[in-house]
Amino acid sequence: MPEAGLGDVDRAVRAAHRAFHAPVWSGLTASARGRLLLRLADLVQAAAPRLARLETRDTGEILRQPSAQFDLRGLAPPCGAACQGRPA
Repeated sequence: MPEAGLGDVDRAVRAAHRAFHAPVWSGLTASARGRLLLRLADLVQAAAPRLARLETRDTGEILRQPSAQFDLRGLAPPCGAACQGRPA
């Protein structure tokens, strides 16, 4: 059962829009944004066991299925080298 209402969604979308267009993000180079996204992927991966348990509790899936959802580094392999300043 979702707990967010329309007002929650509207506030989240507006906050995301402001954050995306803020100079702190839009002023970064693509490489710097890539490094931040890779760091986010690492943090999600580190929390994968906990996130998998939460997802299992939320959806009723068996535990081994949801844990693969949290491997974000595999989504864009060429970025790994490029975002770290090395040729892809």
